[in-house]
Amino acid sequence: MRWRNLEDAYPLAAERPCLPLWGTKEVIAHISDKMLTSQLRELEADGFISRKVYAVVPPKTEYSITEKGKTTIPIINTIRDYGIELMAQEGLNVEKY
Repeated sequence: MRWRNLEDAYPLAAERPCLPLWGTKEVIAHISDKMLTSQLRELEADGFISRKVYAVVPPKTEYSITEKGKTTIPIINTIRDYGIELMAQEGLNVEKY
């Protein structure tokens, strides 16, 4: 599995069991639609998220974290905390993290 910027999405995943595609885009604003779709499909194929498509107009798709995905949360938290610590050491503003 390639590295993905999951730490950006984690806070929202922890708060909501399901997330629509546009909600994911709100959390990771700097990602293109094509890259977001590609990353979500890879995460789904790897079993970290599940996707539910509704047959409505306009199309509606929701993503939710799986049990396998939930097992990565402590690891993601550790990496995030370490990054915040490094940023603080460099004198960067870490208040929003």
